[in-house]
Parts: sequence; C-alpha cells; structure tokens
Amino acid sequence: MGRAWLFRALFLTAMIGGGPAFADDALSYAIRKGIEGTWILEEWNLEGAVVRPPEATGRLSLHDDAIVIMGSRTRFGQTKSFFAYGSYVVGESSWSYGYGAYNFLQETPSKISISKELPWQGLRRFQARTEGDKLILDYDGGKAQIVISGNDFIYNENGTLVRRWKRIAP
Repeated sequence: MGRAWLFRALFLTAMIGGGPAFADDALSYAIRKGIEGTWILEEWNLEGAVVRPPEATGRLSLHDDAIVIMGSRTRFGQTKSFFAYGSYVVGESSWSYGYGAYNFLQETPSKISISKELPWQGLRRFQARTEGDKLILDYDGGKAQIVISGNDFIYNENGTLVRRWKRIAP
C-alpha cells in the first residue's frame, strides 16, 4: 500500500506541476523525429507544371540542428539551381530555420547569372502539431506548410504543393 500511495502522489504531482512540460517534450521529440534525416526530391511543382527527376533533382539534409539543401530543375533549355546551408531550432511546439548562405544560379545557353541574396532574414518559425501519424508545421497562417508522415515530406505554399521529398536515411 505504501508504494501504491507513493506512485499516486508522484503521478498527481507530475500531472499538476509538470503536465504541460511532458506534452511539450513529446511534441519537440516528434518534431525532431519527423524532420531529421536525409531527403531526396521526388517532385517539384512550378507554375502549374509538375517536374520530376531527372528534370528536377534535389537533396535536403536536416541533422544536428543544421540544414543543407540543394536543388536543380531544367525546363525549356533553362536550368535553375540553388544551394543553401543554415541552422534550425526545435522549440517546445515549433520548428524554425534560416539560411546563413544561399546561392541561386540561372543558366541559359548563352549566360549564367548568380544571386547570393538570402530569401529572408533570420529564422522562419513554424508552429507544430500532430494529427495521427502526421507532423504538421504551419508558417504565418498557412503561407507555408510542411506535412511529414513517415518518410514523406510535403512542402506547400498558400495551399499548393511545391515540393515532395522522400526520406532516404534517418
């Protein structure tokens, strides 16, 4: 009886004093477990056209709070490529990332242009939630959304699929 009473007291103390922290820890664990890995591009949607390998290729690496991404797509004799690296932060109920360097190259048969301008300054913060086996990360009221389910990673902007990735390594 003494142990049962102690267990109940510890359980109630944890629920009253630390319940939300346990839930937040579980969500931050789900965020990290969901996003971390090495991903390969399966599909890139541009201006209403679906582009897949070999016309579009890409890799995304999310490991140890570092992000490295590269992508390239070719259409109508024009190739656009980008290469970027930066960092990410897993919060109690959020995931944020930003780039320290970003290079965008545009190639045509006659010229190459390069831009090193960051797409945004600082970190983009996504609010996290889970729905069943899905991890859903929302940015700025739906301007961008990431949905991860198992080894599938979908990136949407304004409700439209932009890129689909497949996890190839944890």
